[in-house]
Amino acid sequence: MITGMLLTHVRAQPDTIADQDSLYLRHLRKAAIEYYGISYRQMDSAGQVYLAESHRLGSTDNKISALQLLGTSQLETGNYGEALEYFLESLTLAEEIEHLPYKAMAYNNIATTFHFEERLEDAIDYYLKALQGFEAKQLRPRSAQVYYNIAIIYHDLGIQDSSVKYYQLGIKRASKYDDFRSLADLYNGLGNLSGEASDSEKSRLYLSKAIGYAKQAGDPQRSFYPLLNLGTDATHILDFKQASAYLHQAEEIAYRLESLDMKIDIEEALSELYSAMGRFQLAYEHAATLYELKEEQTSLEQESNLALLQEEFDSKEKALTLQANQRLIAQQKQALRLTSYLNIGLALVVFLIALIAYGYWRLSKIRKQHAKILVKLNEDKDNMLHAVAHDLQSPFVNIRGLTNLLQAESTSENTRKILEVITNELDKSDHLVRSLLDLESIESEEIPLHIEPISMTSLLLSIEEKYTSLADQHDILLQADGESTVVHSDKYFLERMIGNLISNAIKFSPGGTAVHLSLSKQQSGIVIRVKDEGPGFSSQDRKRMYGRFQRLTAQPTIGGPSVGLGLAITKALVERLNGTISLISSPGKGSEFSILIPTT
Repeated sequence: MITGMLLTHVRAQPDTIADQDSLYLRHLRKAAIEYYGISYRQMDSAGQVYLAESHRLGSTDNKISALQLLGTSQLETGNYGEALEYFLESLTLAEEIEHLPYKAMAYNNIATTFHFEERLEDAIDYYLKALQGFEAKQLRPRSAQVYYNIAIIYHDLGIQDSSVKYYQLGIKRASKYDDFRSLADLYNGLGNLSGEASDSEKSRLYLSKAIGYAKQAGDPQRSFYPLLNLGTDATHILDFKQASAYLHQAEEIAYRLESLDMKIDIEEALSELYSAMGRFQLAYEHAATLYELKEEQTSLEQESNLALLQEEFDSKEKALTLQANQRLIAQQKQALRLTSYLNIGLALVVFLIALIAYGYWRLSKIRKQHAKILVKLNEDKDNMLHAVAHDLQSPFVNIRGLTNLLQAESTSENTRKILEVITNELDKSDHLVRSLLDLESIESEEIPLHIEPISMTSLLLSIEEKYTSLADQHDILLQADGESTVVHSDKYFLERMIGNLISNAIKFSPGGTAVHLSLSKQQSGIVIRVKDEGPGFSSQDRKRMYGRFQRLTAQPTIGGPSVGLGLAITKALVERLNGTISLISSPGKGSEFSILIPTT
């Protein structure tokens, strides 16, 4: 647990600054703290302002507080190196003013950073240093959490005796100050330790105490893992009634708190319970839910990784722009200094103009170099995605083959259902890989255009026939009509982009509605329209609808893989045919996509 935020509750001797300035700094600190757990980027920005103002006003204890907040925001976002720099700087200032509580907070946060980095020996050293400072009157009520952190590390290192010792010391301190949250954590840790030592009776006793203290603290989150562990243990000893009671309490907490990690843990435990009870249908239902949650977790991780890649790209772009601006500023300052010598004569004026021209030439050259670097970074990112997608095809084929073999040989209905789930997951993953490769191929023009005369009436009728079965399955009326015309274009590209829009319209439209495909001629070319009666697009959706991996507001009304690449592929296909795509839509009133394909 990170306790760096405790610094905001510690009172030091006030700096000799005006009362209004002290109030101003307190407001800045409060603004930074309010972003904790909501937006660490905004917390970091507010913390930078707080630090700058603390420097300006010469308030040392506020500098320490600002550094602790900045370190905490970096720690929570995984930037351990930067977090450590902030905490070490706060420690240096705390040592300069010889303030024991501030030193203790710095030691504790440095230890926490090492703990996150799995530098366990270093973490223990700094936690022990922090403990000395936590004996100060202001921090003593919070010291139980430091004992807990030390016990956890000894637990991870396999030094059970030391782990038990610090759990017990933490319990003694937490009991003295009625720190129920820490008591819940400490007894849960002891319960896990006893369970690993095969002392089931002690384990159940400690875990039950953990639940009791979590209830006293009014903190259901701290009840979850003791309940989960008790339920899992009861499953293993075949006490199904007790296991069901514990696990359903944990299930209620997980879904009330909307914790994805907790949901995954409880669904896995419930699937194991019902399988042990021989209730295979329920076991299968929880296993299916588990797969869906893990898919959501994987999707969130992918989105996070893509966001990190984008953030890294943006950061490098900003850094390069800043360098260019700094060089420009340097050149401008030099030019300003030279202007003071204009009285020397025309020769110096000519020299100054030449110098400025040279500076701008150098700046232009540097900018071009930086532009090449940015293009290379973007190409590297695209190449990486292409390589990963291409390399995944072979293992998917192998897994699918093995799954088909198991389905053919299996006589168990439950096994068949599980294999169907695996096959569905493979279909989704294969769809993602193929879509990504298709998009890369279209954008890089690896697929050549095959221009031929095409009867658009025949093409629209064949597309209507292809998707009618899917529409009928979901009670959607699919209609196609239009003027008879022949165009010279690429038939595959036309079929693919129209098919994408039709399948999207069916996928997102409710039953009992219609999807209309039409064709009209204009002087500049042909216009293909796909109109539905679905949920429509919001203004935010319209800004990012053609981007890669975009999850929009509307949710599909039918199953099937959706990876957020369909509209990106459609737009790429349209542009290869020198066409344009537009949308008329508003939330709740359906959508109409229009594609203009020039005839010349």
